[in-house]
Amino acid sequence: MTKHRLVVLRVLAVVVFLVGLALTIIPGTIASTVNAPFSPTAKPPSNLIWVEPVSSTSASTINASASSNSATSTTSVVTSLSDTQRTEATTLLARDPTLHQLLGSNTYTIAAIGPWTTTDSTVLLGAAVNLQLSKPLDLSGPWPYTTSASNSPPYYSTGTATYSATNVTEIDARVVLSSEKVVSLQPWGPAISIKTS
Repeated sequence: MTKHRLVVLRVLAVVVFLVGLALTIIPGTIASTVNAPFSPTAKPPSNLIWVEPVSSTSASTINASASSNSATSTTSVVTSLSDTQRTEATTLLARDPTLHQLLGSNTYTIAAIGPWTTTDSTVLLGAAVNLQLSKPLDLSGPWPYTTSASNSPPYYSTGTATYSATNVTEIDARVVLSSEKVVSLQPWGPAISIKTS
């Protein structure tokens, strides 16, 4: 596969991730920001204010009526994260050594946070978090990534790609809350340029 195709595929993967992230984050967004340098032992500030239009529970139930046989079924759909889950995700990101290695002392703002789920939104995998960087950066290093979430186990797979990205203004992250791991960090920006080795 040519380098050009690899770059196009990676950019396409980031775009697909951002669209999925936008669709999962719309129900819950952050009303205030965190602007703190990265530190492996940092704790998220206590002054975060979370806007939760649906509820502050981790899942809401949507009742759907089936048209055939007049049957009614109930499907549990994950639509948001609890305050505790949001705090856990931001804490795990602040302590993540890979993110710290990539950004060093540069600062960020949490622009959005919401549930990362299977494609049918019935299983919560963790948190999808969009980090807005304080300034455009040129970053190099290993970038952990995940494949698209499916509806059956294993729900996703992970990997690491090493490349350089210039004009990075955002990083999209996926955090698995059950295992307390940051499994994906993907650079993004309107003028981003990615160069593989």
